[in-house]
Amino acid sequence: NKDAVIMLPNGVDSANSSTKTLRNELAVIPGVQSVSQCYAAPASDETWTTSIEFDNRTEPEMFRTNIKAADEWYLKTFDLDLVAGRNLNASDTVHDFLVNEMMVKKLGLKSPEEAVGKKIIIGDDLSGTVTGVVKDFHDFSFHSDINPVAITTYGEQYSNYAVKIDLIKMRYVLPALEKKWSSFNPDKIYEYQFLDEQIAAFYETEETMLKLISVFSFIAIFIGCLGLYGLVSFMAAQKTKEIGIRKVLGSSVVEILWIFGKE
Repeated sequence: NKDAVIMLPNGVDSANSSTKTLRNELAVIPGVQSVSQCYAAPASDETWTTSIEFDNRTEPEMFRTNIKAADEWYLKTFDLDLVAGRNLNASDTVHDFLVNEMMVKKLGLKSPEEAVGKKIIIGDDLSGTVTGVVKDFHDFSFHSDINPVAITTYGEQYSNYAVKIDLIKMRYVLPALEKKWSSFNPDKIYEYQFLDEQIAAFYETEETMLKLISVFSFIAIFIGCLGLYGLVSFMAAQKTKEIGIRKVLGSSVVEILWIFGKE
């Protein structure tokens, strides 16, 4: 759910403990429904893809996995649905994993439940246990297929706050967010972007094409109307005497118009 979600940069080193304090401060602002620390939104062109090792298999998997660093509030903030298992535990290090249904399919497992409790290894030093499976979501734009995704608590990669707000209270929430954020980052420029604006950027080409098609369609229709007007004017000039005679003999306006309409 991209509606009413603000993506707000940390402003400081993501490993700094003050980021979690600020997250807690933002969460209690009236009108804020949820706050998640994360690397990026579920659908984003900011990605970290890598190969993984699964459970006791001797070889790394042949497919690439989109790793998303996020805290335990990620699912609630973006309305992602669990289909098996449980959510992530609160942690600043890689300990738990949530995987998507596509990951289960790529691993050749028969059901989401079969993935729960299995181990995932990334590189040489990152490993954890699959605690749950989330329903598939598009991790890029609709131009791309859904990829295998693994969500894990990796505090060093948290570069954004995702803030879910109540739109009714937006005029009060936005200044409060800025005030609180600036108090933690007095030397930084406050910048934010609504998630739906970020996602709209995926489709700028389509938007441009739609505008061009609309403009040229209008031009084509306008030229067509000019041609039709010219044809009717020409026909009327040819039938001036006929129209006058018919009018004198009692023809109605509708009957006279039908002379042109039928042609």
